[in-house]
Amino acid sequence: MGNDAKLETFIAQSIIREKSKEGHRPLEGCVVVHLPNVEKGPASPLKVWKYTQGNLVDSTIEDYERAVGKDRSQWPSSTFLFKIKSVTPISATVEVDTLYNMGIAPTSRGGNAQEWTLEMRLGSWVVTGKRTTLFWD
Repeated sequence: MGNDAKLETFIAQSIIREKSKEGHRPLEGCVVVHLPNVEKGPASPLKVWKYTQGNLVDSTIEDYERAVGKDRSQWPSSTFLFKIKSVTPISATVEVDTLYNMGIAPTSRGGNAQEWTLEMRLGSWVVTGKRTTLFWD
């Protein structure tokens, strides 16, 4: 597994671990998506996972499309979208957006945006900081 794939997998697993520590709503069935770091226009996901039976497993573009689509009945409990904003051999900055089915209007969602700082320590990535911004759709 290449360094990029290791970082990508670490981030996806860390999202589940960190959101669980934060007391996030039920994680079963949630979708985790790695999006490319583009500023404009729609972006196709680079990788999609689904959290099922205590494991993060590879998933499909269809799960991503349901998770961000307009049909509220198809939304998982939570959707986590991340972009790797910058990376060096010893640090990385990651944008993590959380969407959950708790918006004010029938087709809206609640959520937050976080910027995570990661550092390489003793050969492994570690989440060393998080800055959160709340938002509502």
